[in-house]
Amino acid sequence: MQQRKKINFEGQNIYIGIDVHLKNWSVTTITQSGYKKTHSQNSSARELFEHLRKHYPGGKYLAVYESGFTGFSTYYALKEYGIDCMVIHAADVPTTQYESVMKSDSMDSDKLAKALKTGTLKGIYVHRRENLDARGVVRLRKTLQINDVSLRIRFPLAYFSSPSL
Repeated sequence: MQQRKKINFEGQNIYIGIDVHLKNWSVTTITQSGYKKTHSQNSSARELFEHLRKHYPGGKYLAVYESGFTGFSTYYALKEYGIDCMVIHAADVPTTQYESVMKSDSMDSDKLAKALKTGTLKGIYVHRRENLDARGVVRLRKTLQINDVSLRIRFPLAYFSSPSL
């Protein structure tokens, strides 16, 4: 009979800080007991989920990243894989002077994971995916209204202005 020892994080929170870039992510994971590991990977929620499932099976995954150029696409992708995610404003992350001077991707992801573990972060509101199209329609309507008003003002001025002599 062969004895097997499997790592199991059942019932434990796994805190994940992600420094998001276009082609790669710097990811720091911290377990409830304090074990910390940082790695770099391609910018893929699936790849992150497979890494977590392999190294931290059975855990409850809690992720955080700073809002930026990617918008909420990373948030929606992580949610699809069952990873609870929080998007925060970059200015809301507590930072020491050393961290602001010696800035790196791994240090940023580490800072995010630590802040998530201590509970000092407050996420920004993320719209449901279904409401994004409606939001776009409202923005388009506002733009058309502004253009309509400006045309109503400019057209008479241009039409009735006297030609220069």
